[in-house]
Amino acid sequence: MAKNNKEEIILNALLVYPTIRQASEATGIPEPTIYLKLRNDNFKMRYNEAKRQILENTVTFLQTKLEEATATIVNIMNNVENAPQVRINAARSVFDYYLKLTEQAELLRRIEALEMAQIDN
Repeated sequence: MAKNNKEEIILNALLVYPTIRQASEATGIPEPTIYLKLRNDNFKMRYNEAKRQILENTVTFLQTKLEEATATIVNIMNNVENAPQVRINAARSVFDYYLKLTEQAELLRRIEALEMAQIDN
């Protein structure tokens, strides 16, 4: 097995399986070999970049579903045929998500302001 091919197999297994042991079992590559790869700076950089890209893709996908999810919660909240507790839970969800998003937006604004101030100095 070529070195690059083995690295790709390890990289993909680490992205698919939640533990190194499972990645090892799935690929037949010994755990110590995988740990050794993870100590290699170039491999670790590629692995972290791949994880970052997966996370970024997932966030982008979920962003496309925000409007639909919000509409679903609001529909549950507004549907008088739903039990009062179900409607209250839906309303609470709207408030909770609003507060979290507002807080995160404010934090991002503050971080950006700090970064701009740092650049100006």
